[in-house]
Amino acid sequence: MMKSLPRHVAASLAALALPRHVAASLAALALAGALAGTSVAQDFSGPEFDAAVRSYIERNPQVLLDSINAHVAAQQQAERDAQDAAFLTMADEFLQGENLPVAGNPDGSVTMVYVLDAACTYCRRMTPVIAELIADNPELRIVQHWASFLTPASEYSARVVEIVRERYPDSYADFYHTLMMQTAALDIATVDRVIAQVIGEDALASIRLDNTGAEGARIAAAVAANVERLHRARIDGTPFFYVDGVGAEGIFRGAVPSNLIQAALDKAGARE
Repeated sequence: MMKSLPRHVAASLAALALPRHVAASLAALALAGALAGTSVAQDFSGPEFDAAVRSYIERNPQVLLDSINAHVAAQQQAERDAQDAAFLTMADEFLQGENLPVAGNPDGSVTMVYVLDAACTYCRRMTPVIAELIADNPELRIVQHWASFLTPASEYSARVVEIVRERYPDSYADFYHTLMMQTAALDIATVDRVIAQVIGEDALASIRLDNTGAEGARIAAAVAANVERLHRARIDGTPFFYVDGVGAEGIFRGAVPSNLIQAALDKAGARE
């Protein structure tokens, strides 16, 4: 029959209020001694064990810190793995779709998903990086999905994108680039100024009208459906990138150096 820790040892571990995984490790060591029938386990007493553990931790605090850090890192990696797995099961929904905004080569053989939020500072910082990737990879096709996670300007921008790509497709690339090169905090007035600058005042009036009534409700529903899809895919922040064809190695969350994305694009054959 499997032995359990002596009651006084278990009580001493509980009294220390150590992190669960650290206490479990110490308990396993103590139990191993008990199972081996050594005098070490048999000689434990509550106060002595208490004092020994405290003394060891005081003399070797880095051991406890290393244990906690390793535990946190393992939990974070497990969460990232779960997020990546959730996205990969839905990747096709992000790679294909009618009238999705596309940057780079629309007929390119390598597709990269890019999830962005117009109010996201890190997304805007990635704009020159993306332009560089497009220039260096003639087979790169970037499918954009606009999130509305951060501010009212995020949602307004996502709604405007729906209209611009439908009504003014020839102006979409300039609108995207000009909007994402704004340096100040984004608000709705700034989005309107970009519309007027890139497409014109008449287009701004038309887009404002399209954002009302039944048409406005249709556009709002499309934006909401995209956000719901992002949450199901465990994408809760921006920027997010996925290079198709290389599995989880092609997933990048946050603003990352261009060489990391380029390595995934090279594997997928975007330079060819």
